[in-house]
Amino acid sequence: MRSTYLDFSAWKTDPLGILPVHWQACNENQRMTSPNSTPANSSSETEGQPSASEPEEERRLSLFDEWVQFLSGPSDPPFSAGTSFSDSRRTLFRLLGFTLGLSGILIGASTVISTKDLLKGGEAILLQSKPALFILVGGVCLAVVYTFFFGGLFFIPKLRCVPITLRQAVFATLLLGLPWLPPLALVVGIATQLSRAAVAGPIKGLIAFVLIALEYVCGLAFMFNFYRGVRALHPDCPWWRVSASIIIPTSFIGGLYLISQIL
Repeated sequence: MRSTYLDFSAWKTDPLGILPVHWQACNENQRMTSPNSTPANSSSETEGQPSASEPEEERRLSLFDEWVQFLSGPSDPPFSAGTSFSDSRRTLFRLLGFTLGLSGILIGASTVISTKDLLKGGEAILLQSKPALFILVGGVCLAVVYTFFFGGLFFIPKLRCVPITLRQAVFATLLLGLPWLPPLALVVGIATQLSRAAVAGPIKGLIAFVLIALEYVCGLAFMFNFYRGVRALHPDCPWWRVSASIIIPTSFIGGLYLISQIL
């Protein structure tokens, strides 16, 4: 008589843990041969297979690869002409969790994302992290302002500077902006340690100048990647329109900051 049971040796997990369980029909007499026996085909199936800890390690490497990919700029996929990022939500959440966790370590803060939730991905990050919610809402607000003044949220097609939709702007802002959080967090962490260290004189001033320059480098690198991302989404849009849509608001915000410092 044959019976079915769950064969957990065949269980495989993905970064989101949503793959189905595999069922296998086995002869009950073969299972009960000895207490430590395994199905006849299990040795051949498990031989050469990675250990139980390796899938988790592979998922960590996958998160690192995604971070490096978006840190270097937009790539296809998901940045292609006219895309709506319909399959990029999970990628965004994984990238958000990885960058937040890495940034928290670099600035010496408590871990904002647990390793378990980071590997699981998805909406669990949003439910357990206020910084994640803050960054997501902030990214959406930036995208709304950008599309309102320069995209298709308000103006008619003939008056649009860039024919970008709100959804495209949200994903482009977050996917290309989140990778720069860890480098920026590293700069902030070094500046914090420098302020506590007993260092004085020109050396401290030089280090502070370099750190401030690195902060601006991170901002400029994000803007350049965002320009490339918009160009990848809308290759028919003239380059000067995309450049103007980034330079004008950046200059306006920079001017307000300088005025506030002077006054």
